[in-house]
Amino acid sequence: MNTQHTKSPCCGAAIQRYGKRRRRCSQCHKTWRIRKKKRGRKLKRVNGQLIVSYLERRLPPLRIRSQQKACGKSSLQRSLSRSLKKYVQEHQNDWLNLLKHPGKLVAVTDAIWYRVWGQKYTIYIILLRPVQNGPAIICPPAILPGHESLAGWQQAFNLLPQALKNRIIALVCDGATSLVALSKAHNWIIQRCHFHLIAAVQNYLTTGPRSLNRKYACEVMQIVQAFLHSRRPEPFLQELSAIRQRSNSRGLRRVLGGLMLDHADYHAYLKYPALHLPTTSNAAESCIQCIRDLMYRCRGFRSLAALQNWLTALIIFKSTICCNGKNQPN
Repeated sequence: MNTQHTKSPCCGAAIQRYGKRRRRCSQCHKTWRIRKKKRGRKLKRVNGQLIVSYLERRLPPLRIRSQQKACGKSSLQRSLSRSLKKYVQEHQNDWLNLLKHPGKLVAVTDAIWYRVWGQKYTIYIILLRPVQNGPAIICPPAILPGHESLAGWQQAFNLLPQALKNRIIALVCDGATSLVALSKAHNWIIQRCHFHLIAAVQNYLTTGPRSLNRKYACEVMQIVQAFLHSRRPEPFLQELSAIRQRSNSRGLRRVLGGLMLDHADYHAYLKYPALHLPTTSNAAESCIQCIRDLMYRCRGFRSLAALQNWLTALIIFKSTICCNGKNQPN
């Protein structure tokens, strides 16, 4: 069988070499490059501040922006996407410079879930704050498939540099079993969130003006709040134990039983005053609210990579969040 050589696309004649990168038709002498360049106008320089304007809410919605610029909405979306990628690439390690000073750290944690193409992902939020009162540094979020779990939190903390992980001395959380197990495995001081406890108790007690048992509910809430702020919790634990025995609500008995079992975790801020521990994980909750606002503005994300880039850009933009301890120094 005879070997058939490639013919020129113009005349179908034999092809001649015309330098290192060009070829020529032997009949009409038309030349072409062996590696074709992309046709059309080259992209302009990427504006890295476009995404900053969007996060600062100085940029109007893309639909209105396209009308102002007399251009298509899709072209603006591509420009914003290029700006997003450049911004993340240039500043993805800036948060490490905020923690370069030595000293112990307090971790404040929380998590939310989100669906991408029908698959559930958990976004793990970790804030690191120096022992002295001050702003907490927001770490890049870890987005992992599945529900919140101990393995997920271990992987999220393993993404931190080992030097930072070794500096963590205390953990403030909502009392999830996975976080409690993680803190015990690393011998961290654990401070459970007071707000989550009060909210759990209020789920089974109605303190509103129309409640039939409003007086009883208010008394129980006063005892719980007094317990959280007392340096001698034993008398309040006895009262809560009596309330638990008399209560007909299985949910309230479960919450009070967990409170009496792990009551020491709610008083770590009193036991270790030098750490200036916050008594709530509200700093992480505020960070999550910012993430939810961004999700609402973006109206969802098409892929996991887009979700990762947008959340990373938001964390880079905010960088820190206020996180004061319960006992403020004078």
